[in-house]
Parts: sequence; C-alpha cells; structure tokens
Amino acid sequence: MVYWNAFKELMEIPLYWLDVAQREIDAASEEKRFYGSNWRQYYLVRPAPERLHDLRVVFLHGGGWQFGSPESFRHHAQVFNQLGFEVILPSFRRLPSHHYGHMREDLGLLMQALWRDAAVPIIIGGVSAGGHLASLFASDVDLQGQAGWNQSWIKGVFTLCAPLTLEELPWPGLRKRLTNGGKAGLIDRADPIRLVRQALDIPFLCLHGQKDGLVPSASVIPYVEERIRLGAADQTHFHLFPDQGHLDLARWALDNEKARKLLLHWVRQLPQ
Repeated sequence: MVYWNAFKELMEIPLYWLDVAQREIDAASEEKRFYGSNWRQYYLVRPAPERLHDLRVVFLHGGGWQFGSPESFRHHAQVFNQLGFEVILPSFRRLPSHHYGHMREDLGLLMQALWRDAAVPIIIGGVSAGGHLASLFASDVDLQGQAGWNQSWIKGVFTLCAPLTLEELPWPGLRKRLTNGGKAGLIDRADPIRLVRQALDIPFLCLHGQKDGLVPSASVIPYVEERIRLGAADQTHFHLFPDQGHLDLARWALDNEKARKLLLHWVRQLPQ
C-alpha cells in the first residue's frame, strides 16, 4: 500500500506544481538577500502588509532536498503575512551537487545572517525536506554555537509531511546521497531523531498524513514518541490525518483547511 501511495503521489506532483504556478502572488514588496557566495545561498524577505508581531516566521521549502525554490512557496508565506508576520523564505544548496554537510553549513550561515538582519526571535518550519531542515536548525546546538546563535531565539518549530527519522525513509538512494554516501558523522547530524533531546524545550508541532507514500508516517512517529518519552509531552503536538497523503499536507496553504487551521491555531498560542 505504501508503494502504491508513493506511485500515486509521484504522478500527482506535476499537477501540484501546475496549480501553484497558476496562483498569482504579489512579490512587489519582496526583497532578495544573499547569505553566501553560491547562487543558491539567499533568502526572500516578505514583509507583512501590517506587521503585528516582532517574531519572524522562517519557512523552508520542500522538494526532496533537490527541487523547489523559495519563489515557488510564496503562497505559504502569504498565509503568515496575512497574520501580521514578516516571513523569511530561504534557499539552500541541494542534491545532487551538494549533500547535507553543505546544507548544514548553509543553516549556520543563515543563522548568522538572520540575526544580523534583524535581531528578533523566530518561528521556524517547513514542508517535507524543508521541515527536516527546520528541525535540524532548531536542534543542532553545536552548529548554533559555531554560528553564535542562541537556541532561546527559536520560539516554535513546525513540520508538515517531513522526514524526522531517516532510517524509516523508504528511499535508500536518496538517503545515501543526502549523507554523502552514508558517512557516519554526517548521518548523526542529518537525522533529526539523533538530535531530538537537544530541542525538547521548544514548542513543536508535527502534521502528517497516514496515507503519505513519499514520507511514511513511520518516519515521524518515532521522533514524536521519543520527545514524549524524554519528558516533552507538553511541548509536543502531533496530528496524524487518517485520509491524507504527502501532497495533501503540502497544500495546507492552498486548500487544506483542516491542516491550515491546526497550524495557525498553534502559531497563535505561542508566546510572543
């Protein structure tokens, strides 16, 4: 059943991107800023029409660590803009030319750039591969120390259809490329569940679909269970949608009202 769901969702991806491309999003007030010398090392700053919060939302795009772009996820940012949040949409180096070691460097450079840019706390999250990177941004305290980042500046982490236990991801070739051939040290840094105990004090929301064929629920449930086992139950919010797949959650900002309501309710409850 998982493989049938995967095949079905892979066939639906072009239709998803076509739908996204047809939706007009105003980018007139948007600003592009670079945090490194590579053409992928940049982020978009999308101001709110009326800024109501000091917190900024950092949203990392999905695409299997190899596709997608900040520009194609403007509609996700727009939802937070309408709530009065300034939104940051980062780009990062990606497969197949790069691996997580390079992405981790990008996360560190991004930390430095964001704090230089505006010394305000953030909420960070993302869809699919972006949610994976968001969880590592929040939990890699060694990287934070190197970048001069204080973990207390992160007020919440959210993931949608994101892999949080790489061993349960049914794409061994992709996992191998992500970790540069399966290097032990890089696996330890690239797998969120191996760093889970380093971010227990941060409020965490995970939304996932039981019918996800690209990132099965088995790749998130161990992470959630480990947070709870380690004493972070009050800071852990998990919702598994029984009838939704990967692209259903990816559509939270388009037409998935159930997921959107849960996410925005959680955001509103965070300490400002």
